[in-house]
Amino acid sequence: MLIHALRPCREQQAQKKKKTKSTVQDIRLSRLSPPTCSARLLHNPPETPRQLTVSLPLRPAAPLLLSTATFGPENRLSHGTCLLGHPRGGETEDEKIRVDIIENQAMDFRNGFVTLCYMNFDTQRSCYVEKLPATLKQFSDFLGDRKWFAGDKITFVDFTMYELLDQHRMFEPKCLDDVQKLKDFLSRFEALDKIAAYMKSTKFMKSPVNNKMAKWGNK
Repeated sequence: MLIHALRPCREQQAQKKKKTKSTVQDIRLSRLSPPTCSARLLHNPPETPRQLTVSLPLRPAAPLLLSTATFGPENRLSHGTCLLGHPRGGETEDEKIRVDIIENQAMDFRNGFVTLCYMNFDTQRSCYVEKLPATLKQFSDFLGDRKWFAGDKITFVDFTMYELLDQHRMFEPKCLDDVQKLKDFLSRFEALDKIAAYMKSTKFMKSPVNNKMAKWGNK
């Protein structure tokens, strides 16, 4: 009889302990998660899409950078999502290969420029400018007579290359004089309807292109 009498009490204590443990876990998750998005939302998106506002402290290169990201069962925030209705990474095998190549080359190009702007600007600027024409010629040769770096349709690497080339044009205004194909690429990109509208809007910032601790592009 005593065992049967204690069983409800033990069950209540176990439930209470489980509830307390769950509450502590929820509190820990809520502390680690941003206030606008719970951990449950990230792992199990609701059927009704929700929006998460993202602040952009630096100048966006183009409307590729969204001010609002949508989360839902069929929506994921993915790398290189274009707003112009084109595949983000190419359609054909040749286009996909070209995207992979230029993505990695662009990353090397960016890393070298970032190192210059943030670390070695005073001592390495002249050397960087001296080697820049050869680097730009390689990009120009790779682009060739194509409209975009992958082919006839724009992909996410065109956004990356536009930003890098635009920054170098600001850094050394005459650097593109001998690579007309890259100048045409920049003009073609800026002529896109959504890009042109964005650059004319109050949301567009020409500068700064780097953070305040950089030695160039911080104003």
